[in-house]
Amino acid sequence: MSKRYLVTEIKKEDKNKVKLKALKYGLSIDELIVKSIESFNEDVICQCHKARVKEVTYHHAIDVSGVKVNAIVDNVPTMTCKSCDDDALFDLELISLLNNLIEPLMLDGFIESKRKKTQFNFDYKLIESIN
Repeated sequence: MSKRYLVTEIKKEDKNKVKLKALKYGLSIDELIVKSIESFNEDVICQCHKARVKEVTYHHAIDVSGVKVNAIVDNVPTMTCKSCDDDALFDLELISLLNNLIEPLMLDGFIESKRKKTQFNFDYKLIESIN
């Protein structure tokens, strides 16, 4: 797996505080950031302050040499608000990133099955986990 760098802008004194926090738990800054991302759980609030994250199922299909390959992703977080709009609001960036993550998995599975498997199921929570 290739590594990429996450760059963040932070004041020097805040960086030292982050280092202290990481050292407190015997972690590197990178490990602390990954653990923080994994444990972050914040509700999304809309303008009327009644919206919440709702997990829905997302369907995606790609064409591989004339064969339709389908994916179902469960537990995709979307914002929904009964006061503002009852429908789930998909974030286009989330969908684009999700497609970029699952399409290689779909293609690899399709090839490994010798073009026999055309239906794939994923769980968003497993896709977004950082390993």
